[in-house]
Amino acid sequence: ESTASTLGLGVAGAAVAVILALPLAALAARHRSTVGALLESVAYLGHVVPGVVVGLSLVVFTLTIAPALYQTVFALVFAYGVLFLVSEEASFVTGHALVIDGGQTIDA
Repeated sequence: ESTASTLGLGVAGAAVAVILALPLAALAARHRSTVGALLESVAYLGHVVPGVVVGLSLVVFTLTIAPALYQTVFALVFAYGVLFLVSEEASFVTGHALVIDGGQTIDA
């Protein structure tokens, strides 16, 4: 039972990370502007903040701003998403478009 709940929470956290990253990626890719570059760089600020600090800030946030969310699955999934968004594993998502056309674009 615990393995299934951990797996489910991990998948939900990955989904939250994708939901958080999609608007930033779309803005950075489609609109080359100062605001887009600034928002994209803000997403990388999490690399300098340890996970413990992210966890403690989430605890403080839920206790002071949204007490109903303290120690809930929603707060845990959000924390998973935020930590994955700035993790080393997130660097595997490159944003490169893969052309799937049966090899027609390969130069012989």
